[in-house]
Amino acid sequence: MNINFNEIMKRINLKKDIKFRFKFINEKTNNRINTIVAGVLARYDKLYFLYSVLTIIRELIINSLKANAKRVFFEMNGLDISSDEDYEMGMNLFRETIIGDFELIHDFLKEYDMHISLTVKNSSEGLIFEVANNSVILPEEVTRINQRIAVAMENDNLVDIFEKMGDEKEGAGLGLVLILMCMRNMGLSNNSFSIKSVGNETVASLFIPCSVRPIEVSNKIKDLILQQIDGIPTFPQNIIELMEMCRNSDVSIKELAEKIEHDLSVSADVIKMANSAGFICSSRVAEIEPAIMTIGIKNLQSILIATSARKILESRYDKFEEIWEHCNKVAAYSRIISGIYNLKKDGENAFLAGLLHDLGKVILLAVDMKSLQMIADIIRDRQIVTTTVMEEISIGISHSEIGRVISEKWNLPQYLIETIGNHHTPSLIDEEYSAVTYLVNLANLLCGVEERKYYYSYIDISTLEYFKIEGLEALAALHENVKKIYSDLFPS
Repeated sequence: MNINFNEIMKRINLKKDIKFRFKFINEKTNNRINTIVAGVLARYDKLYFLYSVLTIIRELIINSLKANAKRVFFEMNGLDISSDEDYEMGMNLFRETIIGDFELIHDFLKEYDMHISLTVKNSSEGLIFEVANNSVILPEEVTRINQRIAVAMENDNLVDIFEKMGDEKEGAGLGLVLILMCMRNMGLSNNSFSIKSVGNETVASLFIPCSVRPIEVSNKIKDLILQQIDGIPTFPQNIIELMEMCRNSDVSIKELAEKIEHDLSVSADVIKMANSAGFICSSRVAEIEPAIMTIGIKNLQSILIATSARKILESRYDKFEEIWEHCNKVAAYSRIISGIYNLKKDGENAFLAGLLHDLGKVILLAVDMKSLQMIADIIRDRQIVTTTVMEEISIGISHSEIGRVISEKWNLPQYLIETIGNHHTPSLIDEEYSAVTYLVNLANLLCGVEERKYYYSYIDISTLEYFKIEGLEALAALHENVKKIYSDLFPS
């Protein structure tokens, strides 16, 4: 079924079933799958399941592609897949030559008419996502599936499952485990998932009831992270007093300058910001009072929050420069996008939210580097949409939620708490804070594309709608405009 963006939206809005058939997985196919899943979940008010469902579907498609490729490979090599002897020999060859490089068999998949389909069915009881391929599942494969289900059910931690499963005949064997752990995180029972033969096809089905809601997953790593958060100090008293002064509409610049001058560190931060490329100044500023006049009281408050947050974290943990550099660029992109869309008032708040949106990652990296490295490897190898879903599955809490908890502890403004906690799920935000969150979400995606972590197709459908971006080509054009403005403001 060759469908475009508008046709997908039309069928979704009418709550009609959708079937998308393809032979191979590529970026164009990914775009369509992401669009279908995001649109359907948004229509049923279940967009909070987006990344988990996309991860499940992605794994099912990989398994389907592997099954089709395996059948073709056996036939090409004159091997009987139902023979124990041929199967063992064929799988050794298949593992050595094909797994990890399915391009080698791409043309043969077309020649043998092997295909995969994604079907979304609507019912009064809930949604059904089906991934099918025209290869009948073997008894040995059913046995292996049941073994993996048993391992996943016995363990809460993804690291433990990795170690217990060991090396599998067809790779790491973690596809099904990821699916079951995603389901657990969504609050679904194992009965919501099935794999069976239907005619000459193998059909994997995921059922999401109308009433289901996510559940909280807890384990020892999550407990350790929460203990770490409890031990993080609050902002110093002088910073709290300065922030209160900034919120006072009657405060004078002279009063603020006199207070700041007593803190050499804050003074240096303010003067540095006033002389940065983000502010137009005819000559270099060297004193506090003209520096405040240059940047403004609202930006002063942002500086106090951002620099204090970073100093507190860096005093306890290693300096993760890559995270802060990413945050700096997201902040700048948020402000640029706000100018393009005439949201300058929200742009200042989005700038600060961008500076702090990933502060939860610092805690994750410091507390559980082993799991985070494993997550990074899975994200890269399996092209999963975002780290958030993997963090929730393997650790029980995402970097977004950690950031929310820390920002609440620091009593930061509510718009910061909400944006930090929902920068990957902007559709869940209250309307009062939506502009700031959508700005950060879009800026984060564009930066992620530049860092080769995301594709344009990973964009939240609600973000496209919010900014009235007509499809992925328009998104790419916007990105080029943002990059040009950024390079003009901050020439390298």
